[in-house]
Amino acid sequence: MVPQNPSLGDSIEIVCTIKRGSLPVAFSWLHNEQVISTEIQKKVTGNERSSHFSIGYIQSSDIGNYTCVVSNKYGEDRKTASVLIEVKRFLSVLVHDLRKQPMLNPIIVPRNLSMGDIAEIFCSLRRGEFPVAFQWLHNGKDVSRQSKYKISTGESSSTFHIGKIQAIDIGNYTCVATNRYGKDEMTSNLLIESHCDDQPVLNPMYVPPNLAIGDNIELSCIVKRGSSPIQIEWLHNQKKISSLQKRKIINYESSSHLSIGKIEPGDIGNYTCVAKNRIGQDSNTVILIIEG
Repeated sequence: MVPQNPSLGDSIEIVCTIKRGSLPVAFSWLHNEQVISTEIQKKVTGNERSSHFSIGYIQSSDIGNYTCVVSNKYGEDRKTASVLIEVKRFLSVLVHDLRKQPMLNPIIVPRNLSMGDIAEIFCSLRRGEFPVAFQWLHNGKDVSRQSKYKISTGESSSTFHIGKIQAIDIGNYTCVATNRYGKDEMTSNLLIESHCDDQPVLNPMYVPPNLAIGDNIELSCIVKRGSSPIQIEWLHNQKKISSLQKRKIINYESSSHLSIGKIEPGDIGNYTCVAKNRIGQDSNTVILIIEG
């Protein structure tokens, strides 16, 4: 996310944070599709889950699209945002003096969060004379020193880290920036996606029609939603099925596949897939019928 309406001469910081993905990950930055080389006025910092690109003094050449690219051994993702400059027709000594006190950009809070996710709330200085001190409040109470949270603070920004979000973490987060000329604060709300039920919910199963003795068949049991880890098992006429030479079961994180080679009369009947987690379970049953 990019601060809105910066002016020439402002400092900005663009933050790029992963919501999920296997570590380690690598970050890179592009400006108008060109790789960015760090200079005195441009710096890249971060940690294993986020990257921060800062411009100390915006010039007209900094206008354009900025792309964050994150990759690991499984693939990559990228997001692009635009830096637009707010045109000001005049400056005065008064305005110059006012620019010495802190002015914050809007707080960046991740969206579409779920319980157990990792969240980083980012607060950055739009303008103001250094040094600047940062403070964090949760629902109006100072949480800067609580061991549950981790705070990473630089010269012009502060990041509030929450590991594995719980219900008590929901609410308003306020970043306060203070220097000898005054202070500014910004507040934003951390919301959690509401899930009525975290127990497994299965998609309907499908049995091919017009099966005959000697045909091969594969039944697929797919989890529509539910909290991991999920255990899946198969039943034939209410008896548990184990992988044998004739019947093979392949399990994945959110699906299971039962294959039967060369159907015999003994394979006819009800096939039930049962998915379980610590919250509850769901099951689906289909009937295997042979023609003739």
